[in-house]
Amino acid sequence: LFPAMEKVGFSKEHGPVAVMLSEHTAGRGFVQALGKAVLRYKESNHEDSSGILTPARNYIALLRDHIAKENEILFPMAEAHIPEERRRELLSEFNRVTNEKSGKGGHDEFREVVNELKGIYLK
Repeated sequence: LFPAMEKVGFSKEHGPVAVMLSEHTAGRGFVQALGKAVLRYKESNHEDSSGILTPARNYIALLRDHIAKENEILFPMAEAHIPEERRRELLSEFNRVTNEKSGKGGHDEFREVVNELKGIYLK
């Protein structure tokens, strides 16, 4: 999506594309910190959980804001400026990559896991 937006005049250094790219970098940092904290937790025989909550909460907050920005700002701007034919091509490319990475119906499996976890932890 970002290269398509750049092609129609959006800057990668400023504006919505730059914000999204910056947040992707921040998100990867939170996930990396969370992974290291979980590894420390496992290596300490489940005694040192001190570093888990902060990156997890930061990532959750980032994702909530990020998804809202995508839905309320980025996607409407893309829809308004990227020609319809190119948007259809992007959707087709997205679906192809999704199927390659997670298999056909992969999102359904992810949703099932999320619903299962909700049932366990949100009682």
